[in-house]
Amino acid sequence: MRHINVGDKVKRQFGPTPGPNMVLQVTDVDDELIYCGAKGTGWSFDRATGAEVDHGLRWGPMYGVTGTFLVGLAEKDPPASEDPRAGA
Repeated sequence: MRHINVGDKVKRQFGPTPGPNMVLQVTDVDDELIYCGAKGTGWSFDRATGAEVDHGLRWGPMYGVTGTFLVGLAEKDPPASEDPRAGA
C-alpha cells in the first residue's frame, strides 16, 4: 500500500470474502498509516498491509486481527455499466 497517496480513492473490504467494497478518499498518509477522514475520527489503515488499525477495537497488525482492510485503488470513474449517468 506504499503507492497510495493523498487524494486517491481506495476500496475497503469487509472481512475475508470479496464482496461489495466501500470507497473512501485518502486524506493523509505517513510512514505507518493511511488515513481516510479526519485523523482521530476517520479510518486508519496500516501502510504495509492495508489492515484497518483501531486501537479501541484492538484491530491491526500489532493485535493480529482486523475487520476490514484496503484492497487497492478504486477506479477513477465507474465503468459505463455501473455509472448511473449512463443511458441518461
